[in-house]
Amino acid sequence: MKKTIIVTEGNRSMNSILGFRLKKEGYNVLFFEDDKKATEYINKNNSFDLLIINIYSSQTSNIKAIRHAINHSTKKVPILVVSPVCDEDFITNIRKMGADDFIEKPFSTGELIVRINRCFSQNIVSLSTTLNF
Repeated sequence: MKKTIIVTEGNRSMNSILGFRLKKEGYNVLFFEDDKKATEYINKNNSFDLLIINIYSSQTSNIKAIRHAINHSTKKVPILVVSPVCDEDFITNIRKMGADDFIEKPFSTGELIVRINRCFSQNIVSLSTTLNF
């Protein structure tokens, strides 16, 4: 079964590039132009496996809302943050808020695929540890 990835990205050109590469890798992809629309979807649907959220500035309130929505779902969903902001305090704060990984913009799609695969493999390890497999 294909994994579904939600991407919050307001840049349509970036969505086209990401959509092409992620679909080529075998993923289903849902794009939302902003975090509010993604949060609304997450509150109503539990049918996704990873969230890629673009944070444009050091304002990180949007990740709190999304993590809250995910925490109320029935499964653990990893969050990968992409951002042009890459100072140590920012990265520390987003990890404290629940981000599983971070990648600085600009990035290569190859690096993004590596990070996605790592999020999925860490999520499997986390779940197996939690469930005592």
